[in-house]
Amino acid sequence: MTDAVAAAWLEVLGALVADAAHAVNNVLNSASVNLSVVANRLSSPKVAEFSAEALAGRTAGFAADAANGLDAASELVQSVVALARPLPVPADPARMVADIIRVASVGRRHETAELGVEVRDPIMPPEVASAVRLAIAAGVRTLVQGERGGTVRWVAREVALARPVGAGPEPIVSPRVMGIIADAGVAVRTEADIVTFSIPDERQH
Repeated sequence: MTDAVAAAWLEVLGALVADAAHAVNNVLNSASVNLSVVANRLSSPKVAEFSAEALAGRTAGFAADAANGLDAASELVQSVVALARPLPVPADPARMVADIIRVASVGRRHETAELGVEVRDPIMPPEVASAVRLAIAAGVRTLVQGERGGTVRWVAREVALARPVGAGPEPIVSPRVMGIIADAGVAVRTEADIVTFSIPDERQH
């Protein structure tokens, strides 16, 4: 990983984590409230007056909501940790994309900003893996922050990030990041609402 890629990755990862932090805090607060309700109802002096079925009815929903929230927070934290670690060799492209999207999507500003994802036979040589991760993360963050979402398509050596035509004026990936990626050996093509990265063959790198 070049110094430029490493520095840009830290910036993008920091932005993703900052976006997600508020959502994690909200999930944990909600779980805490639900567990407090369960604890209060179970410790009530009148709890002995309830049948097991009635008691379950008074508490099960709150406990389930807390459990679901904690499961979601745990998955998110695992994805953050995976992104914060150096990429393994060989890396798992599908897992990497899933982790990026999970972290980026939890902090999205618009409920309609959904992403379509296709990862098919992805190729990611170790020499450019960090640059590819940077490209995808930077682009995904832009897509989920927009109102209309977009698509991530990675087939073999081609990664395309696209959004609906006219969905936003800002580039999907900033010119600075695109320059860093190109310098790292990944070819970049840009159009109005799509950016494509071509991963080189190891023999060409």
